[in-house]
Amino acid sequence: ECTALTGLGETRTRQGRLDEARGLLQQAHLLARRTGNLGDQARVRIALAGLEEAQGRADAAEALLLAALPALQ
Repeated sequence: ECTALTGLGETRTRQGRLDEARGLLQQAHLLARRTGNLGDQARVRIALAGLEEAQGRADAAEALLLAALPALQ
Protein backbone atom coordinates (compact mmCIF):
# COMPACT_ATOMS: atom_id res chain seq x y z
CA GLU A 1 0.00 0.00 0.00
CA CYS A 2 2.81 2.40 0.87
CA THR A 3 4.52 1.81 -2.46
CA ALA A 4 1.29 2.45 -4.37
CA LEU A 5 0.54 5.65 -2.42
CA THR A 6 4.08 6.88 -3.02
CA GLY A 7 3.83 6.14 -6.73
CA LEU A 8 0.50 7.94 -6.97
CA GLY A 9 1.96 10.90 -5.11
CA GLU A 10 4.88 11.06 -7.50
CA THR A 11 2.52 10.89 -10.46
CA ARG A 12 0.37 13.69 -9.07
CA THR A 13 3.51 15.77 -8.55
CA ARG A 14 4.49 15.31 -12.22
CA GLN A 15 0.93 16.22 -13.24
CA GLY A 16 1.14 19.43 -11.23
CA ARG A 17 -1.62 18.28 -8.87
CA LEU A 18 0.45 19.24 -5.87
CA ASP A 19 -2.23 19.31 -3.17
CA GLU A 20 -3.31 15.79 -4.09
CA ALA A 21 0.33 14.71 -4.20
CA ARG A 22 0.97 16.04 -0.70
CA GLY A 23 -2.06 14.21 0.71
CA LEU A 24 -1.04 10.90 -0.86
CA LEU A 25 2.57 11.23 0.24
CA GLN A 26 1.56 12.17 3.77
CA GLN A 27 -0.60 9.02 3.91
CA ALA A 28 2.31 6.96 2.63
CA HIS A 29 4.68 8.48 5.18
CA LEU A 30 2.28 7.79 8.04
CA LEU A 31 1.91 4.18 6.92
CA ALA A 32 5.67 3.73 6.57
CA ARG A 33 6.22 5.14 10.05
CA ARG A 34 3.53 2.92 11.55
CA THR A 35 5.05 -0.20 10.06
CA GLY A 36 8.58 0.88 10.94
CA ASN A 37 9.81 0.20 7.41
CA LEU A 38 12.87 2.43 7.07
CA GLY A 39 13.21 1.79 3.33
CA ASP A 40 9.63 2.90 2.69
CA GLN A 41 10.17 5.93 4.90
CA ALA A 42 13.21 6.89 2.85
CA ARG A 43 11.38 6.43 -0.46
CA VAL A 44 8.49 8.59 0.73
CA ARG A 45 10.91 11.29 1.90
CA ILE A 46 12.53 11.26 -1.55
CA ALA A 47 9.11 11.65 -3.17
CA LEU A 48 8.24 14.46 -0.76
CA ALA A 49 11.54 16.12 -1.70
CA GLY A 50 10.42 16.08 -5.34
CA LEU A 51 7.17 17.72 -4.33
CA GLU A 52 8.99 20.41 -2.35
CA GLU A 53 11.28 21.02 -5.33
CA ALA A 54 8.24 21.35 -7.61
CA GLN A 55 6.95 24.04 -5.26
CA GLY A 56 10.24 25.94 -5.32
CA ARG A 57 11.33 24.93 -1.82
CA ALA A 58 14.83 23.67 -2.46
CA ASP A 59 15.88 23.93 1.21
CA ALA A 60 12.98 21.72 2.32
CA ALA A 61 13.76 19.28 -0.48
CA GLU A 62 17.40 19.07 0.59
CA ALA A 63 16.45 18.45 4.21
CA LEU A 64 14.16 15.57 3.20
CA LEU A 65 16.85 14.02 1.02
CA LEU A 66 19.41 14.25 3.81
CA ALA A 67 16.93 12.63 6.21
CA ALA A 68 16.45 9.76 3.75
CA LEU A 69 20.16 8.98 3.40
CA PRO A 70 20.78 6.92 6.57
CA ALA A 71 18.12 4.36 5.64
CA LEU A 72 19.65 3.92 2.20
CA GLN A 73 23.20 3.21 3.33
